[in-house]
Amino acid sequence: MRMDIDMADLTQYIADLTNGCAYLDQLVSEGSTDVTRINEIIKGIEYQLGLSIVATSSEDLSLFNSSITAAKSYADAD
Repeated sequence: MRMDIDMADLTQYIADLTNGCAYLDQLVSEGSTDVTRINEIIKGIEYQLGLSIVATSSEDLSLFNSSITAAKSYADAD
């Protein structure tokens, strides 16, 4: 039973990360000047990526990390 709950939790975290990174990518591609908001989103995504259930999963997290890297570069350049 616990395994099913963990999988459901992981599925939800991956969905949240996907949506969060899509929004982050959208802000960057639209040239948002709200660097504070971008940094808040980055922190939230990094927090979720650091959760044990996500960090130790077999999921490929490279696209999420790429989104964060691109957004950080954008925010630092602004």
